[in-house]
Amino acid sequence: MYQAVAHRPDASRLGLAASVGIGYVSGANSFFHLRPSEAAKWAIPERFLTPTVRNARALPAGTVSTGTVATWRRSDEPMLLLRIPKTVELPAALSDYLDSAGGRAARVAYKCRNREPWYSVPDVRVPDFLLSVMSGVAPTFVRNTAGATCTNALHAVQLRKGIDPIRLQRTRPRPRFWVA
Repeated sequence: MYQAVAHRPDASRLGLAASVGIGYVSGANSFFHLRPSEAAKWAIPERFLTPTVRNARALPAGTVSTGTVATWRRSDEPMLLLRIPKTVELPAALSDYLDSAGGRAARVAYKCRNREPWYSVPDVRVPDFLLSVMSGVAPTFVRNTAGATCTNALHAVQLRKGIDPIRLQRTRPRPRFWVA
């Protein structure tokens, strides 16, 4: 089946249209992914919180939109990545959260203890599309208009210059591109 698709004249490698990588590795998901109610309880400033997609089960059909993110917020999902730049003066509320029991546990987790500073999650990017890594029946390819980021449980797809995201998205549900 793969060879049959690969040799079709209307098939192209996804790599010609986009770069495909994994999302970030937090090192302590339960600490770095907050529910909106938790962020409010700790009074963590919004500028340190980024909407994120943790796994393929959270992907809606078609698009991760601002409406999708609003629904996750209303449902109080753990959908906010604590995103702290390496060099920033930490507000008191953020320092309190970092010094909490969860923060003390996170800082000794393997990935966290091997980065400086431990609380700055590296390689966070906002992809144009999200692609499920391992899916039961078919891959899920979703446009990201909400500016969400994603964990390494998903592929982060960044379009190459000049590629039209609307045209690429219109190829669903029978995508013209395939991943090799």
